[in-house]
Amino acid sequence: MSIVATTKDDAEAIATIIKLSNQGVAKEFGLNMDNNPKHPSFCNKDWVLSDFDRGEEYFMYKEGSIGVGCVAFENPKPSVVYLNLEVLNDS
Repeated sequence: MSIVATTKDDAEAIATIIKLSNQGVAKEFGLNMDNNPKHPSFCNKDWVLSDFDRGEEYFMYKEGSIGVGCVAFENPKPSVVYLNLEVLNDS
């Protein structure tokens, strides 16, 4: 198990973790692209690349070579920090 800093090259893997870890909520509440297009269950590589361009940093938790979670860190101004945690559920 390890936590590693990521780059834009990891955008697809990060998007997959975000998408999969949020699909249960989307299903439970009937969310779809028409009624909530910005829900993280619809995350894609372009979203993550946009985050990187904005200065957001991602760290990935890996079991072996497989990413099973990620943390996004953003510090848009000195008094504000955003952290988003996504973890895949194996159930």
